[in-house]
Amino acid sequence: MARKFFNLFGVPIHPVTLDEGAGETISWIKKGDTGKLIFTPNPEIILKAKENHNYRRVLKNGSLLIPDGYGLVLASRMLKGPIKNRVTGVDFIAKLFSYAERHRLKCYVILSAYGLTSPQHARSFFRREYPNLEVHCQSVTVHDRESGYIIDDIRSESPDILIVTFGAPDQEIWLSRVMPKLPRVNVGIAVGGAIDMLAGRVKRAPILFQTLHLEWFWRLLYSPKRAKRIFRAVVVFPFVIAKLAFLSRFNFRKNVLAFVFKDKNSILIIEKMFDGERGSYWVLPQGGVNSGEKEESALLRELREETGAKTIRIVAKSKFQNQYKWPWSAKNAYNFMYAGQKQRCFFVKFNGDKNELKAPKDKSENIHRVRWVSQNELLKIILPPRKSFAIKLLSEFNERKIYNLP
Repeated sequence: MARKFFNLFGVPIHPVTLDEGAGETISWIKKGDTGKLIFTPNPEIILKAKENHNYRRVLKNGSLLIPDGYGLVLASRMLKGPIKNRVTGVDFIAKLFSYAERHRLKCYVILSAYGLTSPQHARSFFRREYPNLEVHCQSVTVHDRESGYIIDDIRSESPDILIVTFGAPDQEIWLSRVMPKLPRVNVGIAVGGAIDMLAGRVKRAPILFQTLHLEWFWRLLYSPKRAKRIFRAVVVFPFVIAKLAFLSRFNFRKNVLAFVFKDKNSILIIEKMFDGERGSYWVLPQGGVNSGEKEESALLRELREETGAKTIRIVAKSKFQNQYKWPWSAKNAYNFMYAGQKQRCFFVKFNGDKNELKAPKDKSENIHRVRWVSQNELLKIILPPRKSFAIKLLSEFNERKIYNLP
């Protein structure tokens, strides 16, 4: 079964607690799984991903994305998502270090040569806090990252856990690129400045500031040069989320629906699969209208994509429009840009051969099969929330005798 996630601009954030996230990571190591990628997105990272398609794709391919930032909790509340608490990268890797020390796992920490924590600082921290942990610390420049020696060194050390601290987006992009070259590494984690905080090179906000979710203010006092980054996280990000919350309540996606028929008692329907779930449902063919696209063109395009139908002709436009709201899962799939769909409906005559129709090979459409049904069968088999509108269309179909139109 697919993992549940909270989708922000195409970045799937997983609603895990500290114990759940660490527990899953540990289970991968115990089972001998390799190549797992763990990222710790915060509001700043989400905004970067929103603006950068390649970075967004890298994050999307992560095995576990932990909500590191109270802004993500607020976003989840505003969009009625599943994230209830944040999990900081600092707390997460501290928990993993404790486990690794107890179970004699090996860690490899890659530090930025331009960062605050040197290998000497890191080793001093590990000797003090995790004296029995087997850990290798290496500092690299930008040039080093692209050379072969660092990969060879990781291979020779053969760590269970690889930790990268370059900062976003470099660390996630680099880690996703090199992990396939490290088949014996179980888990790769991008943690930004977490090691700086653990090693005492950056002072973590006092508990009071953490409790009041004012760590951003502490960082501003401690490091004014971060003002631009903090502004994006605490001002720009909430504004963007507020806009999304508005769209997810009032903006309806433009859509077209096809009532395809061969004759009075032969109507085409399609069986769609539930996303990530067992089971299916039957609906009339439909699809979205692209920007600048005419409704009629969108309808014919969608019919060809969903059913393979080519010998088709629009014979009438329905006098009815259908507007309905989506469940949360559908809003989540569409990045909370819409509250639901507003459909313009058309009657379409099919004049082709039955062999012309087939479900698409592209499984992203989630279409299992297509079939012809009678009017009575249509009302029995169609997805219940769509039944009332199907009744309206059937009534119009019969009253206007659309089946007799040339």
